[in-house]
Amino acid sequence: MPAQQEEETRLQHPASRQELLKRKKVEFYTHERRSERNHRVVLRGLPDELKPDEVKYLLKRDLKLDALEVHIIKRKEKSTVDETPYIVVFPKGYTNLKKLSAIKVVAKTIIRWEAYRNKRPTRRTSAKS
Repeated sequence: MPAQQEEETRLQHPASRQELLKRKKVEFYTHERRSERNHRVVLRGLPDELKPDEVKYLLKRDLKLDALEVHIIKRKEKSTVDETPYIVVFPKGYTNLKKLSAIKVVAKTIIRWEAYRNKRPTRRTSAKS
């Protein structure tokens, strides 16, 4: 097999392509495969003073939901509503939005679930790496 064909075959693997781009100091973007992504949803309705760890605890205690992570969605502007939206991350296949939407109360507070829509750019790998 000629050297060029060997190189082309090797570059079919994503890690090899990334190595080549890094060696040539080319900036590029990466993202997770859909099959590897965890399920993210937005939880609204809980008061501002709850920390992410407390939300995770309440979901476990009251609803028997095992969240992998809970994060606060930071607002750009001050809101008149006294609620903090949280991103709740579940393992892929653990639950879905339809099942979660049936859950209306946690810790005696009315909540609602929404689909998470990521508005951030894809991860960028710097050529300086």
